[in-house]
Amino acid sequence: MKRDMLKVNKSRAGAFSAVVIAALIALVVTALSFAFRAAPTVTHTHAASGGSITIHVYDTKSEYSTLGGWVWVKGLDSGTPYKLGSTPLSDEEFKKDTNTARPLQVTLSDAQLNKLKDGTAFGLLILKLKSPVNENSKDFNDWFVKDGEQDVMVDLTKAFDDNNHADIYYVRKDTVAYTNIEDAKMALEKITSARFTAKTASGVSVAFETTSAMTNNATSVSILNGDKTVGTSKVMLVGGDKYSGTASFSQLNAGNFDFAADYKLKVEIIPNPASIAKTALIDDRDFIALYESADVQNLEYGAIYSKEKTVFRVWAPFAASVDVKLYSRGSGGDLISTSHAIKRFVDGKFGGVWELTVSGDLNGTYYTYEIDNYGNVVETIDPYAVAAGADGLRGMVVDLDSTDPDGWENDDHLYKLNPNNADVPIIWELVIKDFSASANSGMVNKGKYLAFTEKGTTVPGDPTLKTGVDYLKDLGITYVHLNPTYDFSSVAESDMSNVNSVDAFNWGYDPQNYNVPEGSYSTDPSRGEVRINEFKQMVMALHEAGIGVIMDVVYNHTYATGGQAFHNTVPSYYHRTDASGNFTNGSGCGNETASERSMVRKYMVESLVYWATEYHIDGFRFDLMGIHDVDTMKAIRSALDALDGGKGKQILIYGEPWSGDSGDYIPPSFTARRSATTAAIAGTGKYTTNTSTNKLVKQLYFSNSKSMSALGDRIAAFNGTGRDGVRGGSWDIDVRQGWINGNTSEAGAVKKMLEGGCGSEGSGMATSNGSQNAACISVHDNFTLWDHLIGKASSKETPLFYDDPIASCVSMTQTASAANLMSSGMTVFIAGEEMARTKYANHNSYNSPVSLNALDWRRQKDFKAVYDHYKQVIKIRKAYKTMFSYSGSVNKSNCTGNFTGSDASGLIVFTRNVGGQKLVCIFNPTDAAVSVSGMGGMKVYVQNGTVKNNTPSSASMSVAAKGTIILGSLTI
Repeated sequence: MKRDMLKVNKSRAGAFSAVVIAALIALVVTALSFAFRAAPTVTHTHAASGGSITIHVYDTKSEYSTLGGWVWVKGLDSGTPYKLGSTPLSDEEFKKDTNTARPLQVTLSDAQLNKLKDGTAFGLLILKLKSPVNENSKDFNDWFVKDGEQDVMVDLTKAFDDNNHADIYYVRKDTVAYTNIEDAKMALEKITSARFTAKTASGVSVAFETTSAMTNNATSVSILNGDKTVGTSKVMLVGGDKYSGTASFSQLNAGNFDFAADYKLKVEIIPNPASIAKTALIDDRDFIALYESADVQNLEYGAIYSKEKTVFRVWAPFAASVDVKLYSRGSGGDLISTSHAIKRFVDGKFGGVWELTVSGDLNGTYYTYEIDNYGNVVETIDPYAVAAGADGLRGMVVDLDSTDPDGWENDDHLYKLNPNNADVPIIWELVIKDFSASANSGMVNKGKYLAFTEKGTTVPGDPTLKTGVDYLKDLGITYVHLNPTYDFSSVAESDMSNVNSVDAFNWGYDPQNYNVPEGSYSTDPSRGEVRINEFKQMVMALHEAGIGVIMDVVYNHTYATGGQAFHNTVPSYYHRTDASGNFTNGSGCGNETASERSMVRKYMVESLVYWATEYHIDGFRFDLMGIHDVDTMKAIRSALDALDGGKGKQILIYGEPWSGDSGDYIPPSFTARRSATTAAIAGTGKYTTNTSTNKLVKQLYFSNSKSMSALGDRIAAFNGTGRDGVRGGSWDIDVRQGWINGNTSEAGAVKKMLEGGCGSEGSGMATSNGSQNAACISVHDNFTLWDHLIGKASSKETPLFYDDPIASCVSMTQTASAANLMSSGMTVFIAGEEMARTKYANHNSYNSPVSLNALDWRRQKDFKAVYDHYKQVIKIRKAYKTMFSYSGSVNKSNCTGNFTGSDASGLIVFTRNVGGQKLVCIFNPTDAAVSVSGMGGMKVYVQNGTVKNNTPSSASMSVAAKGTIILGSLTI
């Protein structure tokens, strides 16, 4: 995932005027950074004819000078920072005594205004400002310090006046905001939050905050169950803060606690009680036994369709009520009906499951759930939805068989259709829009799934330069890794002019609906079945070309918490929390999911099985896999293995073993869940177990040994130490040198990667065998390989420089890539690396224009020497299938070799003998040619940047500076 990611328009070398070059450099310099919240930030240009919002912010403690606001329009933008006004408005009514609210003034573009009027939610967070604030940045983390605040979503449909102005009234730290001043005034005497913190045999504890001052050990508090008082106590203030308190109640304890009850807290100085959240009890043994039973875990959820009826089933254990709303369209349109779901009882027990059966053929009907959790009623899309309308706000009932394209019955996984390609993973990573969006792609369906179905495409004006899938077949790669293609939040699908704009761009690491294809890549996002059909057409076209399809999956965090289906359905269950009940942030995006919890693990496992079976997906790449726990990853591997009579073992799994934090923080909720489930809990199901040794994957990678062995076979991790060893690490604009570009002492990390992490040479990420190794040197994160080697290292940043095939950098690229492509396990590289892809030193192009991100297919001509070298080394890897078989890489002996002839200068001579076949790779990262002896009697495949056609080798071979020689026993 991208945590460090500009805008620049690109043209060909020689076509730049001085003015254009200057403008491009200026754009590079003013690059935007990635927002470490739930999604990247976007800078808005506010139309004069748009609208405005005044957020009246009341803070109990009057800390107004330290506060600011982060606001966004759900599904349209990712957020904009503001400061609070320093003084109250002259006619401000939102006040208590002498404490008067301060204004936060928001301007809206026409697009934002229209979305809000149409019912799209407005999101806000009021937080403490950093000191100092970097006001030149639009990055969330350059502005705010997040301290447990939760997203607040506001419906402004009826709030705008004739001048397109709306008012919002908000009490800091409340979970609700108001558009009516009279309703808002009630919040000035309110319990803004209440939650159970513990449940034992001797009693329960509750933590809460109010907007009225309390007195330590004097203010009376009670717990109510309906109209009945079940416990009374006195407040204990937290740290002397008169608005924050705790209370303990011996009258309610583990013996008589009712999870199904809507317990409320009553504070004597506050008019109305508030529901007490059970967040801290989600990892309680009693909760697990009751709400995560075998029956609950074995059920199918979502809109379960047949022509005769549809069963709507959702797990919402804290809900007081669940309604199903049916619509004629995915957005707007008529409300057809609202019906009450009923609780599902098994043996007289309610396990949190709600159901509704509707007779008739509902194919194509849209639906939402309206759920009451703790008195907060929200309308939400079904988290289990497999189809959706534009913007992913309503699910769609769908007959999946009707979405199959012609010929789909003959499609299957790559391991059946082309077993040789399937077993030698050479993975080309790209964003769908990058593939076809440029003017020189020669493709008609620019930025769409259907671009992959086009055949015979070439660069306009030069029919010798293939593009599209024909190009991929010529190059020889065996898998395409698609950056997120599930439904993500950052592109407004309901605005077709926006969807079809080449610059409506985002990498997609802002998850919204995990089981629904992204709509902006389809020709009609408003019809849920279209995106499914066109996604399948893409898969089928790639399979026909002998290429597998890998999905980039982002289960580690959600785009948001408030307003997101998981949190709307079961508040706080799907995300990890700290000791105070706040969301933890291992993702660097404001939250992290809790894979160790039964229903989260079930969701992940079954979601992946769904994509593998319904869409014939051949592999999965896990974003920030380090956040997930080892037991869950093993459960995923086991479930995929069982598919297709055991042939699912050939479905690939790999991911990033790191996280968005330092790696040493373990959330308290993870520890609590592991402790609760280490011993078997009677009645629970297959997703419950957490072994006593269960760890987060990041704990393996960030350990001193960096050993990934505990992951098990055929779960691979990106070899970050190998990547950095080859070309140097990079973070933001800090680029370091590696083995190929000046720091030859990193040769040990390269050796470790070549042997798939399981050899005895060198140091770095360690594995049990090569099936745990995903070698790479550049992907969408950070600089492209060409930019890393050429621009930053030389402090050259003009576009002309990045387009110039400088010989020394060509040699470095050839040698670095050969080390990657000759590594055991699987090998991954960013699309276009083989033609020296550049983003002009933009290391974080997640929302930059397509003019920067799209593949420039013309570069294959200017960088033909690079392309030809990649193509030949790929051919070598496929020819030595015995050596590079992924299924065979579980055997350590198939992955390792010897490094006789290597020396302290950084020279690597790597010899492998497997199955009677011999392969020798000689890599010289130094600035001088070297001679290597003992190479007679073999065939040369590449030599110092030149492709050789099985040329007989000499006993002594001269390896040029920064050069590579690969030779072996086979004729290829």
